[in-house]
Amino acid sequence: MNSLVVFLCVFAVVLIAGFAGTSVRKHLQPHHLNDETKDIVKFSSGFIATMAALVLGLLVASAKSSYDARAAEVEQVAAKAILLDQMLRHYGPEAASARQALQAAFAQLYATTWAKGESMDVAKGGPASSSTEVASDFRKAVSALVPANDAQRAVQARTLEIMDDLRQTRWLFTVQSTERVSLPLLIVLVTWLSVIALCTGLYAPRNGMAATAAVLCAGSVSAAIFLIVEMYSPFDGLLKVSDAPFRTALGYLKQ
Repeated sequence: MNSLVVFLCVFAVVLIAGFAGTSVRKHLQPHHLNDETKDIVKFSSGFIATMAALVLGLLVASAKSSYDARAAEVEQVAAKAILLDQMLRHYGPEAASARQALQAAFAQLYATTWAKGESMDVAKGGPASSSTEVASDFRKAVSALVPANDAQRAVQARTLEIMDDLRQTRWLFTVQSTERVSLPLLIVLVTWLSVIALCTGLYAPRNGMAATAAVLCAGSVSAAIFLIVEMYSPFDGLLKVSDAPFRTALGYLKQ
């Protein structure tokens, strides 16, 4: 779902609904414009505005929570990669090939679009990505180590355990990257916003100040929905999760 396209569509729909209200007004009978009718319309639009505000707030909070979770997972993956490298350093020079395999696996993961491409392959039933194959090579390299003492056996066992945790986090990271805002909920929200704009336009004066206020309001709600869609796509678009943890970890692995 392209966030810019969503922004433009919502902006256009809400703005057209507002100006449609001003156009409909001149065709209404006088009794449709009296104070009693105006109060009922204001009450109804206020009720819908309250529901829209609640739903919009929940969507923003949910999208922010999803975005923060993805950022935390990036940090976890980077931290576990550094921890694996430290443990292999402690294992001894025999683990040099395993360290190289770890560096290759992490570099390949960093070179991908952060699970976006992998999640699409999985959803389509396609083959595993090259980063998955390189990660399997790293596990094979660690499993092939022959410990000479209890300390090395403990390091090997702990490394494999962390590797399993890392793979689990990574696949969770991949699956969750497919999360998107609920389209039916988004359609309902935009419908509510359009009804509010239509009801407001019925009794709004036709002048430059009112038109400016309508444009600003439409832009504000459209920007909020734009941010929601953007935060559900944390690895592309304008609001990307920082790759600083990955770059830091990769720099450490290359030492």
